[in-house]
Amino acid sequence: MDVIAILLALLICHYWPVSRDWNMRAPFLRYADWLQVRLDLANDWNRTLPVLLLLLPPVLLTALLQLLLGYRLAGIPALLFGVLVLLLCLPPLRADQLLSKLIRTLERSREDQAQQLVDENLPADRERFGETASEQAERHALSEGAPDLLALAFWFIVFGPFGAVAWRLADLARGLAEDHESGGQALRVWHDWLGWLPARLLLCAYGFMGSLQAVLASWRGLGPHVSNRELLDRSGRAALHLPADATPVQRLTTSRQLIRRALIGLFAALIVLKLILPI
Repeated sequence: MDVIAILLALLICHYWPVSRDWNMRAPFLRYADWLQVRLDLANDWNRTLPVLLLLLPPVLLTALLQLLLGYRLAGIPALLFGVLVLLLCLPPLRADQLLSKLIRTLERSREDQAQQLVDENLPADRERFGETASEQAERHALSEGAPDLLALAFWFIVFGPFGAVAWRLADLARGLAEDHESGGQALRVWHDWLGWLPARLLLCAYGFMGSLQAVLASWRGLGPHVSNRELLDRSGRAALHLPADATPVQRLTTSRQLIRRALIGLFAALIVLKLILPI
């Protein structure tokens, strides 16, 4: 049922684009602002209780609904609930879709439109200051876009709608933490924990679908305490194994191919494990 729900959600997003506007971001931010005022947090999300009050209620409500639906009516209500949750949790624009749009724009030599496309679809990041539009898109796709989609599918397959909501809230909390330079470390913890295993799975997929030797060398050079994002950024670019004089279009095309092969391979492996193991 979980696999069917994922396929249905992706088909709905593809053939009914308006569904991409359904997301949890706006309600989450409104609830965070309300909670911040009620608890007088003063932009400090480092206390454990406020973070629990922010993240746990939606997750527990989803778990309760998932438990109540169970296998009633041959599992159809649970399937529909899973599809709805995925539609709310899926990103508006997948990493490979953004790369495809950017490739078409750059092929027409529209650098200004390419930069506008990146600015509209990617969050502001001080680490990307001074990079070109293609560099920003490549870095985001390899280190954030692809792992976000994989983690969402991974936790949905393992725990159902409850897992998908937990991951999306963790990702939204990480985004909220970026807006609070003096606080928010407690918001990042959940995202780091839930993203740890999917990041390593995607790292291995980058290696097998690209240059395994280059990925392993990059991983060893970063050490054990590297963040998930930096790990996938460095290893993903190493897996591309492109010459230094590669054009932006060549780099983006190769990145898109690598991401698609890696995600398809991992999704296939997760589906097989779902069919074999009782997860």
